[in-house]
Amino acid sequence: NSNRISFLGDGAGAPGGTSGFVIGSDTLNLLRGAQSVTLRSRGDMDFLGKVRIDLAHDLNLSAGAFASDGGTVDIQAGGKLGLSNDLGAANGTFAAGSGQFTAHAGEVDFGAGNTGLRGFGGFSATAAQGMQGLGTGRFDFGSLDVNLGTPWLLAGDGANTQLITTGALRIVGTPGAIGGEHLGEIGRA
Repeated sequence: NSNRISFLGDGAGAPGGTSGFVIGSDTLNLLRGAQSVTLRSRGDMDFLGKVRIDLAHDLNLSAGAFASDGGTVDIQAGGKLGLSNDLGAANGTFAAGSGQFTAHAGEVDFGAGNTGLRGFGGFSATAAQGMQGLGTGRFDFGSLDVNLGTPWLLAGDGANTQLITTGALRIVGTPGAIGGEHLGEIGRA
């Protein structure tokens, strides 16, 4: 947990006055072997420059807002990718920008808490195994077009998850099957 988390892309430097946990390429290399990485910010999670995160296992990111300085964010998670606001950080209002957020994971989970984007102009996520909403939360995409590719999209047991956009929300079905661990949730949904 940190008051602020900043990812530095290739060639990007931390602006003066940057505080909190700053993650550059060396730190990302250290995290590559972990079975699961969870990063929780009590404020925003900043992506500065062109950020590429490539982990073989689970990655959970939690913040009041996911913010770009106009660069691209490309996240690859071999396991689950969780996006949430577990600590209840203030999330302010959406602000469009030119950054692009792209994620590819085995499963993409939109978790508890209210969160959203700042400084992005597009959001795309693809899940090889599926996507689900977990807990009570709201992910605010503002006016962005949101593109989701997944074989299934579920609300987890007891979930009340909202994906909010005034732009287009495109959900494209991809080949895949619902895993046995999720079959019980279908009967309860």
